[in-house]
Amino acid sequence: MNAVPSRPPATLFKVAWRYLLSHPLQSLLMLLGITLGVAVAVSVDVANASAARAFDLSVDAVVGRSTHYISAGPTGIPEQDYVELRLAGLELPMAPVVSQLVTSPQMGDLPLQLLGVDPFAEEPFRDYLYDDQRQIDPALIGAFYTVPGAVMLSSDMAAAHGLATGDSIQLDVGGVLRPATIAGLLTPQDALDRRALEGLVLADISTVQEFSGRLGVLERVDLILPSGDAAALARLQAALPAGLDLQPAEGRSQAVEQMTGAFRTNLTALSLLGLVVGLFLIYNTMTFSVVQRRQSFGTLRALGVSSREVFILVLGEAMLVGLVGSALGILLGVVLGRGAVDQVAQTINDVFFTLTVREVSLPASSLVKGGLLGIVATLLAALVPAWEAAKSPPRRTMSRSQLELISTRLLGQAALLGALLALASGALLASVPLGLVGSFACTFGVTIGMALTTPWITRGLMPWLARLLGGLLGPLGRLAPREVSAATSRTSPAIAALMVAVAVSIGASLMVSSFRGAVIDWLDQILSNDVYGSVASASLSEPAVPINPHILAQLDSWPGVLAVHSLRNIEIDSPYGPLMVSANNNPNDGHEQIYVEKQGTEDEVWAAVQEGAVMISEPLANRLELGMGDVIELQTPGGLRAFPIAAVFRDYTSSRGNVTMWQPQYQTIWNDPSISAFSLLLETGTDPEAVVEELRQAFNATQFLNIRSNAGLRAETLEVFDRTFLISSALELITTAVAFVGVLSAMLALLLEKQRQMGVLKAIGMSLRQLWGLTLLETGLMGLVAGLLALPTGYFVAQILLQIINKRSFGWALDLRLTPQPFVEALLIAVAAALLAGLYPAHRASQRSAADAMRFD
Repeated sequence: MNAVPSRPPATLFKVAWRYLLSHPLQSLLMLLGITLGVAVAVSVDVANASAARAFDLSVDAVVGRSTHYISAGPTGIPEQDYVELRLAGLELPMAPVVSQLVTSPQMGDLPLQLLGVDPFAEEPFRDYLYDDQRQIDPALIGAFYTVPGAVMLSSDMAAAHGLATGDSIQLDVGGVLRPATIAGLLTPQDALDRRALEGLVLADISTVQEFSGRLGVLERVDLILPSGDAAALARLQAALPAGLDLQPAEGRSQAVEQMTGAFRTNLTALSLLGLVVGLFLIYNTMTFSVVQRRQSFGTLRALGVSSREVFILVLGEAMLVGLVGSALGILLGVVLGRGAVDQVAQTINDVFFTLTVREVSLPASSLVKGGLLGIVATLLAALVPAWEAAKSPPRRTMSRSQLELISTRLLGQAALLGALLALASGALLASVPLGLVGSFACTFGVTIGMALTTPWITRGLMPWLARLLGGLLGPLGRLAPREVSAATSRTSPAIAALMVAVAVSIGASLMVSSFRGAVIDWLDQILSNDVYGSVASASLSEPAVPINPHILAQLDSWPGVLAVHSLRNIEIDSPYGPLMVSANNNPNDGHEQIYVEKQGTEDEVWAAVQEGAVMISEPLANRLELGMGDVIELQTPGGLRAFPIAAVFRDYTSSRGNVTMWQPQYQTIWNDPSISAFSLLLETGTDPEAVVEELRQAFNATQFLNIRSNAGLRAETLEVFDRTFLISSALELITTAVAFVGVLSAMLALLLEKQRQMGVLKAIGMSLRQLWGLTLLETGLMGLVAGLLALPTGYFVAQILLQIINKRSFGWALDLRLTPQPFVEALLIAVAAALLAGLYPAHRASQRSAADAMRFD
């Protein structure tokens, strides 16, 4: 017998193309699943890439090309020390710098970096004042020294806010409005320059010193040291005046970059869950397309089309839909990403580091990555249906029940595989100190493993539900569970997809509610005073600027004030990078902390702190792997000094970590009398809100202060907390939307498969109301099962997020607080989503006449 010649690929793809066009709703559902999954991944990747680029540019705008810097701690470097370094004959590029985070009412009150520089020392470090020929504009230099309060900003930023050379603006510097004049505009040389200059305000050093109240003092001296030149490094170290310290420039950003990286990894993992849920939808839709065309495939096989060609045909369809869906997903992802950038940047500003650059980055890698994710995910999801279509002999391909027989046979194997995957992933998480990516991979393993057990559990539950509902609802109650069980190949992926989405929602909700509860308990413990005040800052994540001493002097004698406690927040250099140090003089602070571990009683801990020890926060202890009894080294004017650790305390202010010490000790070591914040204990019967209003009216003319009552500070803290989780809530919502589309797709597939059966039921007397009831009961059961199975899965996901992911990402190990609300809400969402997805299929089923339905074959 002669072999049948192979069909040209174009012929087979025409068959695929015509099928997709003739089934627009089915194609649209699959497209929607891919589009949403890719869009979520791309949007988060765009937001993450933009935030990472903004971080780099915000740092580079200040650091430039420096390799090291010289600092002297919180009090700064006396200008005379810089002069001595200049006269030491070191032949190294040096540039003095004074910087300050500011805002301007004329520029939208966004954080701006005010950078004070010496124009004649800047050329090796930063290019802002120089043209293509490395020449400095004499007019700009003249303006620096002849215009009072002269500042410069980029031409783009000026145009965005309707400003021009010669305009007067105000800068809020440490709570004081300073008048400034735009003496010139900086023209970006390229796109990179344009973005780096966003949010940067340039001025002469003396201007920034005057604005910030640091006359005669430099913040740091930037240096460029030859790589590997040990002799140059030794000469510099020998020439350093007493009290000055040399630090690598990259050390300032590495720790913050690691923590923002962990935050971005968390978002990426959550976004990929949307794509995982989309996989179930793609699998379901492709399986249905194979089942729907079993007769066509059987005919093709009988006519001589090889199994390989059928396999290529099905995968070709998936590839086509994957390409279109990925393209649409990329476009939608870019739109969503633009909105996500602001949210991600706001969270980073609140918690980690102030970003002065907010422009959206659209790296090609994000778009390519999203497209490849969509195409690969589509092909992976289509492999099993394509294999089934290709490997079944022609006679079996034409059998209606073939796929259900195969699905039923595979249920136990899939459940066993899923259980092993979930157990192995959980065991790895519990016993092996994995990195953040490995931890998320195991979390995915637990979630997907539980999803694989869903079909087997569903099939086992349906007979029980049939008996239960049969007694309550009669024949419909028995029929609906049997229909769900009989169509396992279509219902199982939809139930699994909805289960994963709802489980993730439960896990995230439990994590957030547990975290929020812990923050509330922490606030109850640490906020024991009545009024709190600090300088209104451009950012929540930066050290607070000093309060005017004249204001502080009036607080002790203020009517109704019983006691005044003060706090100094400052960044101190250390071998681990810059660390936040909080020095307070509250004698009751030992009793106002929640301790992770401590040396003795609260009184003994605080006595040790008053004698020279320190306490460190939980995130810092976890990041540096330090604990009670260890020492932590800080750079002091007298050199590196080790401080014994008396306790590790809980602190949700920032995941950057905190070192707490006794304020008199800090002032003695660093010679810094400045105060960043105060708290007031009021006499009994004194109204805190009235005192807050009085203080604001009295002091705002001198310095803008953020003064809040105890209740006001609690509310503000929780507002920042809730804002931090807005983007994760949005991602959960989109993931649930993908699962909703999955249930809708499954029900439409079932409807088409059962059209003849529906016609028979109508013909024997089933009313439209009963038909609606049967369809909605089926979808409701799917939602109920998905919701029930999501409850334990969500619980395990929450435990993993709280005990492992949070600790490895941000340093907090949180206890799970079980409340019924997330479970009840999730169950209702699952059932409601399934019922909504069943409305359209029920409507379609009710509109078709019995005769038309019975003619379907």
